[in-house]
Amino acid sequence: MTGFLHYLTLPELLRGALIALEISALALLIALPLALVIALTRASRNRAIRWSVGAYVWIMRGTPILLQLIFLYNVLPVWGIRMSAFTTAVVGLGLNEAAFSAEIIRGGLAAVNKSQLDAAASLGLSPRLTLWRVQVPQALRVVVPALANEAIAMVKNTSLTSVISVSELTMRSEQIVATNFEYVSVFGGAAVIYLFATTILVGVQRYSERRLDLDVQYQKRLSGSRSLLGSLAGRLQRRPVTISVPDQVASDEEATPSGPVTLNLDAEIYARYRDEVRRTARRRTGTPSAVVEVTALHKSYGDVKVLSDINLTVAHGEVLCILGPSGSGKSTLLRIIDGLDGINDGAAVVNGVHLSRRTSEMSRTRRRLASRERLRAGAAIVFQQFNLFQHMTVQQNLIEAPTRVLGINRAVAVEASQMLLREVGLAGYENRYPHQLSGGQQQRVAIARALALAPEVMLFDEPTSALDPERVGEVLRVMQQLALGGMTMVVVTHEIAFARECATRVVFMDEGVIVEEGTPDQLFGSPREDRTRTFLSAVVGS
Repeated sequence: MTGFLHYLTLPELLRGALIALEISALALLIALPLALVIALTRASRNRAIRWSVGAYVWIMRGTPILLQLIFLYNVLPVWGIRMSAFTTAVVGLGLNEAAFSAEIIRGGLAAVNKSQLDAAASLGLSPRLTLWRVQVPQALRVVVPALANEAIAMVKNTSLTSVISVSELTMRSEQIVATNFEYVSVFGGAAVIYLFATTILVGVQRYSERRLDLDVQYQKRLSGSRSLLGSLAGRLQRRPVTISVPDQVASDEEATPSGPVTLNLDAEIYARYRDEVRRTARRRTGTPSAVVEVTALHKSYGDVKVLSDINLTVAHGEVLCILGPSGSGKSTLLRIIDGLDGINDGAAVVNGVHLSRRTSEMSRTRRRLASRERLRAGAAIVFQQFNLFQHMTVQQNLIEAPTRVLGINRAVAVEASQMLLREVGLAGYENRYPHQLSGGQQQRVAIARALALAPEVMLFDEPTSALDPERVGEVLRVMQQLALGGMTMVVVTHEIAFARECATRVVFMDEGVIVEEGTPDQLFGSPREDRTRTFLSAVVGS
């Protein structure tokens, strides 16, 4: 036992362990950034680049790391490239680890739901911002355990560098054993030192996982970090402009601090905020006769026609409801108006800005341009499945686009977000995460996030279809109040009662074409087309 403790604290072995840790740390500094680049490059549209990177990953994963180290140390000097044993170990382990980590990171990025990318695009986030603000933070929650395993393996793999004469822990142990033959004591001490080093990495992994645990972060916010945001609440007591709405629907089963939704938009705060958004987004001034203009629009997926010769105009302040059976192209039309999907022919113009792009033009560069154009057009979409950023709090969801994309002062954006949350009945919920809210609450947050863009037109893609029946009223009430407040809206919905009460015009679509359109009284009272009558009979039950 005395001999074991002696070797456990032997300076020579501890210096060897320090060298192993230095190699591991430096190799990881090479591996992780390179792995991210490789993971992104493997999705490149350039076939030559994609295949070249794929070949690199294939070679590094398919050949022994021992052979790779020998190659770097003995073959590269023949080509005039000379590195010390230590540098060779760092580079060799780093290049090898990059291939393995790239596949882990690629899997993590692929695990981020496409709906999150759609939400980022709809808010005007560029591909770069989407990567760093949405994809990477969410992928980290998936890849941290696997990357921690790779870091631990890296520490152990430093033992292989002894083959190129790096005097790390394993080599020093072998040298000591060669002189005193105390195998158990020497190698036992080395094993415990390795265990101690890897245990530190396990601790780093646990700490990282805790930092990425949203519920843990929420509890921390409750215990002390709410003071700064809470201090803004008193500044939001302004002169409200009340919009009275009949037939109020009961609120959530969990009473919100602000009570029932009344949508008393603060005229002073929102007007100042809206003007700032319009200025920074460089929107067209004045009131256009038509906010949305869709002309001769065609959309196909291969041989399947989704939309055929769609012509549609939405005037300022109009509430247009689009009805139709599933698969009739309603949601696709909405996504094209918002610039999220490409087209085959025609055009979609919002507030004078062409948002439609041919499918062949939907490259990364064009998506970056479309992000800026969407904000200039003033289109904001509310998705069927909410599509809130799951790793961000409610307030962070609301201020992400205004601060990151438009560059609006954070204090101004926070003030506006608190006002909007209060108006949709969710004051006090700013530090919660989406998974801590009910479906109705999440959809109301999604509406507030869209309003945070100070939109010229709101696009709703079946906003109540993913909700429990008892939650539908919460969302419809907010939409009713927006309609009464003069917001231009295009709503894809199956809620006939909402369309009757709030729509100024109703469109019925089927099989990718507009079958019929008219006022609610006309379309619901005396539809002209047999297909419209059949649909309404099935939906209304009369």
